[in-house]
Amino acid sequence: MSKAFIARAGMVVIVVAAFIIGRWTAPATSSPDLGDSHFGKSIFGSNPSQPISATHTPNPVEPSTISKPTVKPSYATDYTQMQSLLLLAATNPQLAMERAQQLKGAIKAKAEAAILDIWAGHDPYGAWVWVESFQPGNSVQFINLLESIGRHEPQTAITYAEKYADTHRELRKDIYLSVLNGITQAGAYQVAASFVDHLDIESAIKAELVNYLAAAWGTYEPEAAMQWIKTQPEELKSSAGGRLSEAWAESDPQGATHFAAATEVPDAEPILQNSFSKWLAADSAAATAWLAAAPNKKELDPLLNEVATMPAQTNGQVKTALSWAERIQDPELRLNTVTSILSAFKQRDSATAAAYLEDITYLTDEQRARLVDDLAFGK
Repeated sequence: MSKAFIARAGMVVIVVAAFIIGRWTAPATSSPDLGDSHFGKSIFGSNPSQPISATHTPNPVEPSTISKPTVKPSYATDYTQMQSLLLLAATNPQLAMERAQQLKGAIKAKAEAAILDIWAGHDPYGAWVWVESFQPGNSVQFINLLESIGRHEPQTAITYAEKYADTHRELRKDIYLSVLNGITQAGAYQVAASFVDHLDIESAIKAELVNYLAAAWGTYEPEAAMQWIKTQPEELKSSAGGRLSEAWAESDPQGATHFAAATEVPDAEPILQNSFSKWLAADSAAATAWLAAAPNKKELDPLLNEVATMPAQTNGQVKTALSWAERIQDPELRLNTVTSILSAFKQRDSATAAAYLEDITYLTDEQRARLVDDLAFGK
């Protein structure tokens, strides 16, 4: 490689570097616009392969014609802005709401709902007036706002709900359920109970409200909820007791079982059965130990049946299963339980199952004959 070639190459590098530095440091007014400028037309024209003239100097472009980069709106941008609006809403919810109107689509609706929720915490009247003024036909916004107010000011929420329901009778169920949701989240169960008790509405809507409150209340204060259910009309007690039992069984199956077993009222039966089943599934050893130590009484029959017919019992612990069945007070349920136990075991060992039947001492001759016939032993 000759020294002359190296020198020429070095000169090219210097020229290119100078050009780039010049582009970086040149004022904005000297930047060419490749779309419409004389630079684009005169050099390339209709033949892009035409060589560039070394003596050509492009005309300067006026500042007003320079294209500026724009930032396109996006969901991410709107979401970031929404976070700022929520911080603003804590001190100036009205201004936050005004700025939220600049958002688009679903993020705007989410921002409005979140701002109203914050607004309702310290100025429910202002939040309500804003919706009345700017979205008077948005029933969803009103109903959601009632829930938010209920979490902070239950009595105020009830007042607004009653007025709104007077003019929107077709939405009464949704209105009242939303208020109850907010009030129960605040833990004001007695306020919620008084509200439901004094509502003069159709029985179907009343039943839904009672059931809802029974479940919500029963999760945290089940004994108080049960006392309230006892004051309800007879046609509502059964379903409300069932909702209470489901909620209590989910939150504290052991406590619910202990309470229901010691309560001599019909309302406790579904609670006892639901809670014991949950307890048995979660901790079978503790649940069966409690049942083994419990005194025999008819209310425990369904529980004894459940334990006696568990697959672990019927598959390999038949004697234990039959001893559980012996404690069942109701003759028909006890016989059905024994039938289930022996029928399951018979699939594995028919001869041994027949021998177990002969050893059962708590069956009458008539019951034994019935079992032989039902289970088809000897056929």
